[in-house]
Amino acid sequence: MKEELLKYSSLAVVGTAKNVGKTVTINYILSQLRDTGRVLGLTSVGYDGEGLDQVTETAKPEITLYEGMIFTTAEQQYAGRRLTAEILEISGRRTSVGRPVTARVKVQGKCIISGPADTWSLRNLIRRYSELGVDLTLVDGAQSRMSLASPTVTDAMVLATGAALSANMRQVVMATRFACQLIEIGECSDDLKLVFRDCGKGVWTLSEDGTLRLTEIKTALSGNIPEMGGVKAIYVSGAVGDRFVERLKMQNRAIELVVGDFTKLFLTQAVYAQLLRSKVHISVMYKSRLVAVTANPWSPQGFTMDSRELCDRLREATGVDVYDVMRL
Repeated sequence: MKEELLKYSSLAVVGTAKNVGKTVTINYILSQLRDTGRVLGLTSVGYDGEGLDQVTETAKPEITLYEGMIFTTAEQQYAGRRLTAEILEISGRRTSVGRPVTARVKVQGKCIISGPADTWSLRNLIRRYSELGVDLTLVDGAQSRMSLASPTVTDAMVLATGAALSANMRQVVMATRFACQLIEIGECSDDLKLVFRDCGKGVWTLSEDGTLRLTEIKTALSGNIPEMGGVKAIYVSGAVGDRFVERLKMQNRAIELVVGDFTKLFLTQAVYAQLLRSKVHISVMYKSRLVAVTANPWSPQGFTMDSRELCDRLREATGVDVYDVMRL
């Protein structure tokens, strides 16, 4: 995994649920890349790195930062750091836990990380990190928050999953497989990219004769779809839900549904499975890069799954490299 990570300038670590091992994964990646000669940057979407989980009240591994790394956290968390750092800048933007502080580690230690809560601010921070000389930015994601893994935000991602998602191994494997299926949806053709790239917000249709039209459909989370006769492709700039897809399938004709990226899809496993069997073909403007899956066989509810079996089943179901987070 180490060699693969070094191919990218930004990486998101996202989880299928809380306590599936995101922080352990981040710590492993930081420890493995610390001596590569690359400047590493770290931030988090929301609040992470605390010693005690705020929901389950179980002990959490803290984030260890090494000399030379750059990180951003809120003033309140920076004040409680257990490391020596040089402040590079303090943002004028205020949050409930103070202004964001960006600093460079001088002596390694631990710190709670509290970063931008929205993707726009995150993109700007990653851009600023690049100006500060950061070669690879790691983003520790919030629970089930996939938007930061959008290819318009970060270059690649690692997906963390595990027993905290479900006490049933089969359900863990199925849910993770579904997440990977969405992540790996293929890109649309270059011709469609050229047509849709300048489209603004809304739902757009492309007819067989090449006519591009902005429809009156207000949201693709609803099921309000008119007759699509003569339409060969639909582009949705925002989120797409089950009802929209179900109504689209009922058109019973070959239509390509194009979305920005997988983070725009809010579909259930059942509806997505039906979509794959229908005449509707789904594609994305920008495909995400899934580097690996990490699996945590331990759950804070007090049960543990067989590590080898869990990893083997996940590997077989997803076709992706899988690592036991507790053995990293």
